[in-house]
Amino acid sequence: GANKATMDKVYNRTNGQVRVINNIVGVPLYYHSKLTDEEKTNIRTAIKKNIDSWKDSSGFFGYYIADEPGTSLISSLREVTLTIREYDQDHVTWPAINNRLYLRQYKEMFDVVGIDCYPLQYYDDLHAIWIMAIQSRERMINNRAMWNIPQIFDWELYNNNTKETPPTEEQLRQMTYQWIVGGANGIIYFDYSEMRAMDWKNPFEKEWEKVKKVATELKEKYAPIIMSSIPT
Repeated sequence: GANKATMDKVYNRTNGQVRVINNIVGVPLYYHSKLTDEEKTNIRTAIKKNIDSWKDSSGFFGYYIADEPGTSLISSLREVTLTIREYDQDHVTWPAINNRLYLRQYKEMFDVVGIDCYPLQYYDDLHAIWIMAIQSRERMINNRAMWNIPQIFDWELYNNNTKETPPTEEQLRQMTYQWIVGGANGIIYFDYSEMRAMDWKNPFEKEWEKVKKVATELKEKYAPIIMSSIPT
């Protein structure tokens, strides 16, 4: 995770437009069910150290507590969220969960959730992301916010399948607005570093321009409408 100085710098350089969700140190260790009391105390100490060094930064937004955890980790991650809440009541906990059909079980372990989707491809149904969004929202019974995660890089980075491609501008726009129509309260594009890593196949500057174009369109043209209050 970024340190306080880095988060402050990002916040100030962007005139308060960008804030950081940090990976919380010590969380993976909670995954083990047979920890001693001393080991748990050490983990809590490590988490508290992170919290104390981050929470006063204007550029800090929240804690990233897990990446695609299985259901066996739910109780551990709930303990992580409660530990964070003990020392910091002002910043959210946020995991990425791909196991969306079990969100009824997961929903007590976080403040806000991100459901991730692989890049929309030529073989997908056009409304595939909307289906994921609706399924996720229904299973949380509308009691948690969703900041969902369109993936913006070429999945060949992980599966060595040369048929994979990054989303086109049209596909990226489809993913973004299908998430929103399906109930997403925020969008987190994933991920800058993976796009950099795939520069050898898909020139980064070209790919980044697509993301900026779609994100700018959302922010400037539609976010004021989406977030407005409609008189009743």
